Amino acid sequence: PVAYTGNIEQPVIKDLADMSVAEILREFGVKEWIPDEWILHYIDPEICDIDPQFCNDLLNIIAGCTLMHKNSTAMANYMRINPAGTSVKNVVHWSQGIREGTFSMFDYLTPDANMKHYNQTTPPKYDLAKIALPAETLFFVGGYDTLANPTDVNHLIDLMQQATANDTSKMPYVYKKIDYDHLDFTIANDAYLYVYDKILSHLNR
Repeated sequence: PVAYTGNIEQPVIKDLADMSVAEILREFGVKEWIPDEWILHYIDPEICDIDPQFCNDLLNIIAGCTLMHKNSTAMANYMRINPAGTSVKNVVHWSQGIREGTFSMFDYLTPDANMKHYNQTTPPKYDLAKIALPAETLFFVGGYDTLANPTDVNHLIDLMQQATANDTSKMPYVYKKIDYDHLDFTIANDAYLYVYDKILSHLNR
């Protein structure tokens, strides 16, 4: 689970945040991050059919992924959906969290702008220790997930313990797969064993 990102390990993502790339684009009026992603999704599969290792390297740069639990012959299919676009404002918000190590609402950068949106000069922090959890919540954690650093994930789990202090039965179930990366939870060959079957077992209780 990704909430806090201050200890993110993925170099490219961290560098983009440190250099305020998204903020610069927003200042120039750019609203879409990877606006022509359909071009990438057309070109990438063609390249992947020729050189799967190139596409693995590309996924590694973007999301710290490896082929350890993936089907290398399906790499072209993976690249039909990755990377996906989003808004520049969303990337700005994510960059703020990486630089500041907080989980807060969007920072409009000036006291006046924040006051207009939040009635206070700084963006409010999300207090996850006060979150109301459902009867069952599942966390899936990967040891090779460079987007969800263990320090950040453990901080989130600590907050969940605080949130469920009065009803420990609602404490999230935490499933750790040491050799899983960020995308393995959805596209790994054996995800049905470590993710899907566990989800189904909880749904069927």
